[in-house]
Amino acid sequence: MNEDRPPLLLLAGLLVLGFGLDVADVVWGPWGRMHWEELFNARAGVQLACGHWDAAPRLQYRNFCGGCTAEAVVAAPFFGLLGARVWVWKTLLSVLHLGIATAGSAVAWRAGGRWAGPAFAGLMLGAPGFYRELTHTGWGNHAESMLFPLVAVLVLVLAGGARWTRPPLLLVAGAVTGAGLWFCQTSAWALPVLVLGAVVVGRWWS
Repeated sequence: MNEDRPPLLLLAGLLVLGFGLDVADVVWGPWGRMHWEELFNARAGVQLACGHWDAAPRLQYRNFCGGCTAEAVVAAPFFGLLGARVWVWKTLLSVLHLGIATAGSAVAWRAGGRWAGPAFAGLMLGAPGFYRELTHTGWGNHAESMLFPLVAVLVLVLAGGARWTRPPLLLVAGAVTGAGLWFCQTSAWALPVLVLGAVVVGRWWS
C-alpha cells in the first residue's frame, strides 16, 4: 500500500491541476465563449430549467446526438439554481472531462502499473490546444463521448478480477457502452474492443 502512495498522490495532484487549469481557461483564457453550435444545447438546458421538459425531444439539436439532450438535462438544475451563465455550462463540461481523465487513468493504472495512471493524466494535461478547446465546448457529440468507453473498459477490468459478480459487471459494461452509443455514435469505434474484452474477461458469460 505504501508503494501506491506516491503515484496516487501524483495522480490526484495532476487531476486537480487539470481541473483547475480548465476553470482558469474559462475565466481568464480564450475558452470562456460559447460556440454557436453548443448554444443549441445550452439553450435547451435553459428551457428545461424553465419547465419545458415535455419539449426535450424537439429541442435536441441533432437526431443522432443523445449527448445534446443529456448535457442540457444535466445543466438544467444548475441553471435553475445558479442562473443561465456561461461559467456554469463550462464548469459542468470541465467536470465531465475530469471524469474522462480519472477513468482513463484508472484503466491505465490497472493495465500498465501504478505509474501508468499518472502518465495518462500527464498526457491529458499536456494535450494540444485543439483538444483543450474540445474540453470546453458542449457539442454533446465529440470528446465527451470518450467517457463511456473508458468507464466500460474499467468495469471490464474489474470484472476480470471478480468471480461471483462477473455477470452483473458485464451487464453494467454493456449498459454503459449502449449509453455511449445513444450519447453519440462517435463512440462506436470502441465496440469491437469492448466485445473482445468481454469475451476475454467473461468467456461463456459474454
